[in-house]
Amino acid sequence: MAEEALPPSFGRYRPVEKLGSGAIGTVYRAHDPLIDRFVAIKIIRLDALDDDQKTEYRARFKIEAQAGGRCSHPAIIAIHDAGEADGQPYLVMEYVEGRTLRAILADPAARQTLDPVALMNELLGALGYAHARKIIHRDIKPANVMITPDFRVKVADFGIARLDDSSHTQTGEILGTPSYMAPEQVIGAPVDHRADLFSAAAILFAILTGRAPFAGNSLPETLARLADNREADLTPLSGQAAAFAPVLRQALAKNPAHRPPDAAALAAAIRAAATPTASAARSPATEGDATILTMPTAQPAPSGVGPQAAEQASALLAGYIGPIARLTVTRAIAQAPTLDALIDRLVEAANRPDEAPALRARFQDVLGLA
Repeated sequence: MAEEALPPSFGRYRPVEKLGSGAIGTVYRAHDPLIDRFVAIKIIRLDALDDDQKTEYRARFKIEAQAGGRCSHPAIIAIHDAGEADGQPYLVMEYVEGRTLRAILADPAARQTLDPVALMNELLGALGYAHARKIIHRDIKPANVMITPDFRVKVADFGIARLDDSSHTQTGEILGTPSYMAPEQVIGAPVDHRADLFSAAAILFAILTGRAPFAGNSLPETLARLADNREADLTPLSGQAAAFAPVLRQALAKNPAHRPPDAAALAAAIRAAATPTASAARSPATEGDATILTMPTAQPAPSGVGPQAAEQASALLAGYIGPIARLTVTRAIAQAPTLDALIDRLVEAANRPDEAPALRARFQDVLGLA
């Protein structure tokens, strides 16, 4: 089958390859000859839509352009321009090298390379920035989170975002991706920034376990699980990942009032849960029915364990316990009084008694003790 020809241009932008396409949209990598840079161009094909649908999608496209245009944040894909060519609206965006978080989560080996705490810190930083500008994304999901080769986060697709001062609203519609959607979106209730916090927490759960917290075997089952009163089943959070259970129980609450008040509070709670002394530092103070976690004081690392050695140890341990390895190594470094004790903890965390001698030797080599 012959390869589909690229459009000749969108305004001054010259497409060089198609990056992907959906039901009515296509994204191209294109060259901007004026500034001599590559950009991503997203178009909507309106020819297959009826008049009402065309009006709706034009309005959503305008919202995406306005929402993106308000945001200048390192973890949000920048909007450079918008226009229309041959009756097709297009959006010109920052071109980002990398993979979607969805693709990474689908690859068990790639999922092990993720640092859950660092990723969530960047994602929630981006959401907090948008929320401060009265922008609610409403479709935070792995497919809308790009991860660059150096593991930086880029949030994409504000296509169903809500601008608090916009006259374009949807009443009673389910907008979003069901597995990561907040319950209030499923039942058509009012939505505020805490819906994005629920979705972000669902992403953290997926990073730690490999699946979304309320995902069912079918769309109706997923929607039913989100709409009922049952809490998320957190039993899959085993081992070191169990430290995040209190945070996720709060952030995945069906009632938005029981979730953290904002993105910064959720990010702080995640960092606190990942800190070695977090269990002793959890504060009983509450805000309504929601428990707020306080940040503990970081502990000093044993002498001689630098960032590069810690990263290599994390990569080695990830082959045994997955993406929670970075958290495990961080805790072990902070708690172990000597390097020998540190290696003991890492070998124990791998939980492979039959490989313990060989694994010990590998950790000794990584940490410079061989």
